[in-house]
Formats: sequence, structure tokens, C-alpha cells
Amino acid sequence: MAVLIYHFSPEVLSGGFVGVDIFFVISGYLMTKIISDKINAQSFSFIEFYSARCVRIIPPLVFLCFALMLFGYFYLSIFDFRNLNKHIFSSGLFISNINYYMETGYFDVSSNYKWLLHTWSLSVEWQFYILFPVYMLVINYLLPSRYLKCFYIFTLAALFIYGMYLSNINQSLGFFSLQSRGWELMLGGVAHLYPIKTQSEKIKKTLAYVGYFLLIISIITLTSGYGWPSFYTLVPALATFIIILASTNMPFDKSEIVQAIGTRSYSIYLWHWPIKTAFFYCSLTSPLYDVLGGAGAIIVGSFAYSLIEKNSKGKFSQLTLKRVFFFKPLWCVVLLTVASSYIYFKNGLSERRVPSLLNIQKSPFHTECDKKNCNYFYPNPSWAVLGDSHAKEIAYSLAKELAKTKNSLIEYSYAGCKPSFELKETNGCMAWTEKSVSEIVNNEKIKNIVISYRTILFEDDDNSFESFDKIIKTLSKTNANIYILMPIPSSDSKVNSIAFRHNFINDNSVSSISITLENYNKNNSRVISYLNKIQDKKIKLIDTKSYFCDLTHCYSIKGGIPLYFDDNHPSINITDKIIKTLLLQ
Repeated sequence: MAVLIYHFSPEVLSGGFVGVDIFFVISGYLMTKIISDKINAQSFSFIEFYSARCVRIIPPLVFLCFALMLFGYFYLSIFDFRNLNKHIFSSGLFISNINYYMETGYFDVSSNYKWLLHTWSLSVEWQFYILFPVYMLVINYLLPSRYLKCFYIFTLAALFIYGMYLSNINQSLGFFSLQSRGWELMLGGVAHLYPIKTQSEKIKKTLAYVGYFLLIISIITLTSGYGWPSFYTLVPALATFIIILASTNMPFDKSEIVQAIGTRSYSIYLWHWPIKTAFFYCSLTSPLYDVLGGAGAIIVGSFAYSLIEKNSKGKFSQLTLKRVFFFKPLWCVVLLTVASSYIYFKNGLSERRVPSLLNIQKSPFHTECDKKNCNYFYPNPSWAVLGDSHAKEIAYSLAKELAKTKNSLIEYSYAGCKPSFELKETNGCMAWTEKSVSEIVNNEKIKNIVISYRTILFEDDDNSFESFDKIIKTLSKTNANIYILMPIPSSDSKVNSIAFRHNFINDNSVSSISITLENYNKNNSRVISYLNKIQDKKIKLIDTKSYFCDLTHCYSIKGGIPLYFDDNHPSINITDKIIKTLLLQ
């Protein structure tokens, strides 16, 4: 419930995210108890253990994934549907934590658009399930019984130290990885290995109250600003450990509501984030919608529990290697991963009959060519494109046109790199820019240079503005023609979110205003004024405004055609047109 409230309304419970840490400790306790008891009874079976976990976890997850796949087929853009199936694939194989870690960075799709982001914790849990019984059996086999618990504590301490180190050097890896979360799961196991021996209910209840007090303090006071996991994670983790250790019933434990939510918690957790994502797509972010979303998650999660989770059962003791081949959860995963990978590699089923406004396109080399200096299609390029991420679609559209006459270009693009040239303080961006400019200047085969930056980012940045001027003047010393793209308007919301909303009503001709023309001119006044004053005849300014704006407004979607693939990068639909204007000049 803490996680659910935090995700829908973080200002209400700023530390609600510690619910995941609470979950890890509880899960570690249960797994240690199950494995340890079976080992002591000499009846542990890997097949039985893993199949029990499969039956518990896989059916509700697969049901959610197939439901999202069906939903996405009708309502998501090609780009978003492809991403969804990439995430379904990684969630089905329980490697989504690794996938989301690898997606972090400049090109990362906003977390609010990732329908299965919350499954990272399930992946961590499952990876723990795979490795932990092996660890327990190995130490039981290699070590005398009197050393087992000591070695367990040593492993926990080592994982904690390494986890803190990992989070310190790479916050994203520390957040998503098993190696930085494993100590929380193992901490729960200590509660089973070292139970308190007192029979005093008073002592137990005192411990439980202390634990719950620390949990409440954590949920109310902690914020994501502390970095996570960190030393502060010890507070909710130890609080949960203390409550488990106390092993006593509290007054509210007997509440039917608490019991009902606890029983359905897995299904509620699975469904709450997709519901939140759908609300975000529709811009339903008021406090009223937060309440409706949270309530909806509980209702839908409860329905999914009754339909799927409650009916997922298995006779684990009767499973053999032969019978595992016919194990339904296993085939559910196989079917899910095959279907999702097919959709992903078929580019989100681009042949779907969906409204034209959903045809959001970006360069297939948008990420691949970042800082790579890509040479498109043919050798010996006579064109060069220089800029930040706004140069990428321009480069691709231009390369396609040049390829018709067997000409080519080389793309020099560095996402997020504002113009940095001959500044006093060096950085990676400046080193790359100076090297790229030098290569263009010294390449006599380059006869045409295109410059494209997201200029609004350095409208008020004197250093970047000065660098922009130096770059242009340096390149103008060559014999090449120079084409500079005028500022591209920015939208007030992502185009896929707008498309999602309008697709519900199957509106093919929708037009969506982003900003007024007056605000566009105001936001880019310094850059526009500077460019219009350039007198060099080799330098030509390429109009972009007319493709986005009319006499009063600029648009995100115009006549059903998306002008961006997010909220500021122009879609291939538009750069194809801009390039034709450029080539005419």
C-alpha cells in the first residue's frame, strides 16, 4: 500500500518506495525458512522449489503482460508498442531490472511511459530464487553446521558493503541490481536462522511496536533525494526484520481488510503501475485521479487475484523432470517471450490498421550513431551534419535523399551536447565538438555542412552562444556551403501521449496545439536575431517554423500527422520535408 500511494501521490507518502525494501526482507525470510527447513529434513528438491515459485509468480504476470499486449495493439503507437513488447520480453524472462538499467541515460524513455517498469523488483526476486537455494545447499555441504550461520552473516555483510559501494559509484546500477539488493533479502533470512527465544508476549509486542514505528517514520520522512539503496535503507529493512523477529500478532493484523489486501497484494502491485501509466498518458494527474487510480488498482488487482492467482495451483511433490516439460507456467513464459520478441522485431507491427496520427517515427540510427560519426549508405561523403540530438533525424532524412543519387553524408551528433568550442573549462562535450569540427574542416571532400542544434537550450547561455558563433565562423572558412536550421518549436507534451488519448476516439484528423507562435518567437528571440544578421553568402538559413506553425499557433500533431516523436525532436515525417527545402536551396 505504501508503494501504491507513493506511485500515485508521492507528495502524500514521500518514502512510500521503501515498500519494495520491506517486501525484499519478507521474501528473504520466507525463502530461507522454506529452503532451510527442507534441507534439515533432507527433503529439498530444486524442481519442487522452482515450480512452486513459478506457480506463485508467473500466471498473474503473464496474464498482465498478455492483457497489455492486447491493449497496446489497439491503442499504442508503433514506437510505444514496440517498446512495450521489449519490456514484456524482459519481464517474462525476469531480466527487466537489467534491461531498465541499460536503458537509463539521455535516450531513456520517461519512466512514466514504461508500462512494466515495476517488474524490476520481480526480476531481482526471481534471480535471488535461482541463486539462493544453490548457495544454501553448497554451504551446507561444504561447511560444518556450527559455521553455517556465521558464513551466512559474513555473506550478508559482504553484500551490504558491496551494495553501498555500487550505489555510490553507479546509482542506477545500485538501484536495479541483485548484487546491491541481495543483502536485504538475506537480512530476512537472519530472522529465521536467529529467532528470539523469549516467550514473553510483552517483549515481542514491544519489538513489534518499535519496528512499526521505524517503518512509519521511514515511509513518512524518507525521500528519493537520499539516493537508494543507501545507508538509510537500513532503517526500513531493520524495522521489517524486527517485526518478523517479534513474530507476534498485532491488533490490526486481525482486520479483514488488512488480511484481504495482504492476500491480494501481489496482483494489486502488478496492476497498479500500468493503471498509473494509462492515467499519465491521458494527463489525468489531479488528486482526484490519484485516488481513482489507486482505488482502481485495488479493484482490478482483486479481480485478477480471483480470476488467476487464486486458481493457480500445482502438485509440486509429484513433479518429475519429464513432467516439467508439460509444466503450464513454463509454456506460458515461452509463448509470451516468442510473441513479444516477434512484435518487437516486426517494428511494433507497423502494418496495424491504426490511426495515422500514431505513425510516430524517428531515425533507426538515433541511438546507434550518437558520438559515433556515422557514414551513411555510400563511401566518400560530400555532406556533413553537425549538432546535438536534433541533428539525427535531419541526417537520416538527408542521407535517404542523397542515396538516390549515390551521394552520402557523415553525421556528427552528440545528444545533450550544447555548442562547446574553445572554452576555458574543458569537458567531454567540448573535446568531441572540437574534434568533429576539425575533421569537417580538414576533409576537402565535404562540400556541404548542415548545422542543427536545439537552440532553445542555450538561448540564455553565454558560453554556449559564444561557442555556437565560433563553430559557424570556423566552418565558414572552408569552401563548403553551410545550412543552418532555424529553431524548432518545442511541444508542451509528448506526442505519443496525445496520440494515445485521441486514439480512444479513433480521431484520424486531430490537430494538437503545442505553443503559440508568439511564445515560439519569444523563447528563441536571441538565436533568431543572431542568425538573421549573418551576412555570409555561403550560409543559408533553413526555415523550420512553417512546418510546425501557422499564423498564430505551433502544433504537436497537424492533420493527424505527428510532428515530433517525443516533445521536441522532429519526426521523420517532418525532417523529410525540411530536407527537400534544404536541397532546393
